[in-house]
Amino acid sequence: MSAEHDPRQIGAADLEWYETGHINSTLILTELARIDRRQGRQIAIYCQLPDYFKLTYSAGTPLWAWIGGRHRDARVISQILHGFHGGGGAEVSRRQAFLRARLRSYMREGAPDWQLGITAHALGDAFAHTYRDDDGERHAYGYPLGHGLDFICGVKPDHISQHPELYLDYCRALYWALCGEDARDSIEFAGFEGGFRATLSHPRFQEASRAGQEAMVTDYIVERSRDDTTHADFRTAMDALDYDEVIGLLRSFAVDLEGWEPDGQFRHRPA
Repeated sequence: MSAEHDPRQIGAADLEWYETGHINSTLILTELARIDRRQGRQIAIYCQLPDYFKLTYSAGTPLWAWIGGRHRDARVISQILHGFHGGGGAEVSRRQAFLRARLRSYMREGAPDWQLGITAHALGDAFAHTYRDDDGERHAYGYPLGHGLDFICGVKPDHISQHPELYLDYCRALYWALCGEDARDSIEFAGFEGGFRATLSHPRFQEASRAGQEAMVTDYIVERSRDDTTHADFRTAMDALDYDEVIGLLRSFAVDLEGWEPDGQFRHRPA
């Protein structure tokens, strides 16, 4: 991340939350999927943007939405963009498949970069904002609390080091959505995954605290992403984004999800 992201240089209301799973991972995956670097950079910026400007699109809704005067849109922002729909395992999988297929369709159609980035954000949170119950079934966190209580208790869904296999599942899904190919057939993806797993298996990682483990994973992903974006880039993207268009996109997802079933276009081969 560029030095221009230094928290001392930007307002507290504009501080980004978790970059590693969104902008950094999107930069990596667009490169692996052979997306033009300029476009990949723009997709990654828009993917991060919902967590960057908290008063408008963040998972802190409905609190931030109420403060920012966007309370009427709090539910669709939380449930669709950030995945806080509260569904069980079947619904979690269905929504992941829907967003994966929708992003693949947008890539084929040449949709605007903002649309690709916002959809990629929703896809990422459809994986990250989930948990397993005592029986091992995966559930999505619900509206309006999201993962707030778990976060306070030390379980942090957005910390990749605590959920490495879920993160790799997301990376494979994003890779397919971007280029229509199975990540398991990509030598380049195998190299990225190998470096990630090497970090997890290193003795220093095993001996580190949770905070130390997250720092090591973050270092690997950030360095691999070659992120050179700045606060000015985010400000420019935000200024160009039409709020009503974003909400319209999210509401269209909510409508299209009704009765939608996967068509088998993406098949996740077992490890």
